[in-house]
Amino acid sequence: MKTRTQRHGARRALTVLAGVAMALGLGAVAAPAAQAADTDADLSLLNSGQGRWGETAPGAFSIGAHNHGPAVATNWVATATFTDLVTIDPASVTYEGAVTCPVVTDQEIICSGDALAVDEEAVVRFEVIPSGPGTGSWEASVTADEVDPNPGPNSVSGPFEVTPVDEPDPAGSGDWGTTGSNVMAPGTSAFYDLAFTCLSTEGCDYGPGVTITDKAVNGATFNAGTNNVFINGETSIGDCDVTTTDISCTVTETGHADQGDVISSQSISYNVSEDAPADSQVFAQTIAFPAGWTGNDPSNDVYPISTPPEVPGPMVSWQVGAGLGGLVLLLGGGALLWRRQHSPQPVAA
Repeated sequence: MKTRTQRHGARRALTVLAGVAMALGLGAVAAPAAQAADTDADLSLLNSGQGRWGETAPGAFSIGAHNHGPAVATNWVATATFTDLVTIDPASVTYEGAVTCPVVTDQEIICSGDALAVDEEAVVRFEVIPSGPGTGSWEASVTADEVDPNPGPNSVSGPFEVTPVDEPDPAGSGDWGTTGSNVMAPGTSAFYDLAFTCLSTEGCDYGPGVTITDKAVNGATFNAGTNNVFINGETSIGDCDVTTTDISCTVTETGHADQGDVISSQSISYNVSEDAPADSQVFAQTIAFPAGWTGNDPSNDVYPISTPPEVPGPMVSWQVGAGLGGLVLLLGGGALLWRRQHSPQPVAA
């Protein structure tokens, strides 16, 4: 009986020791896993591409990578492949950031970098030459040596259409515009984005023939320079010339934007002179569309800024009245853009 008790005690001791060993073993496995998370690199593919364009012109595309961390992404590679409706033009390839493209064939471009730091990005832009009209497709992806804990944004694929030369591109549709108000005291300056938002639930088109203009009024001036037109502040789709009195922007790319997407020319400085009268700043921002454009609502066409008589002073409500109605008639069917303040100090646009 004593022997059985001793054996039972020994078994219990072995069981306890085994449990301790298992717990320690699991802890040894879990600790490196927690550390491994610090070596992950969450990449996302940066990409853009024209959905539709004419057969006599090249199509603009881009690929790249953004590293969200927490580790540096090493030996990262971004690749894009196209169906044989188009040919990649090697002479059109341009780089932003630490990236090169060692492989550029007719239907494939492979771009890479040694290391991409946390919150750093690199982009390659290029054009494809269509062989004729038709519908094609492309796909792109990005990878790195590190484990990516969120691989969903690492790839994209989709169709594109090249239209016949005797079939004009559609004029487009969609309501670009917004309303708002602001106050700028005399003798102050501010940065703003010359921008409008797609308000249509079905989205809005943009393309060549869409122009954006702005004019300084009542003693105010712009800082002269050059700028670009962007979609959502990321992809350039056109160019702007800025003088002290006027801004003129031309959209050169074609695409379709979702509701809530924004076309903008960013960080332009606007200066209101000290002797500017109160309630004088109506921003004469307009957008014009090609013939046949549908869906734009000209009621979204005024963004007033008041200049209060004192500094500091209360916000002065804008009196729209007959004067504003006359401005709308003068500007025709164009929709005025909005400004939003960024910083109190001006710089060249």
